[in-house]
Amino acid sequence: MGMKYALVLLLLAPGVLVSCGPSTEEIAQVAEEMAVTMVAETAEAEAKFVLALEQTRAAQPTSLRRLPRPLRLLRPPRKH
Repeated sequence: MGMKYALVLLLLAPGVLVSCGPSTEEIAQVAEEMAVTMVAETAEAEAKFVLALEQTRAAQPTSLRRLPRPLRLLRPPRKH
């Protein structure tokens, strides 16, 4: 009798566990809400970055706005 009970429990357990989870529609709705939130937060972060960049540029003296070209660490070999 114990083996039959274990077999029945084993067969019914997946159905019970699946029915306890959220539906496909609920998962899709949560995923959509998360995507909208992430897009909004990305746009907000980008706007803050642009503002900070503009403020940094405005605070720099004009002599620093045009930086020289970076030095080349590796020079191409000379042709003889």
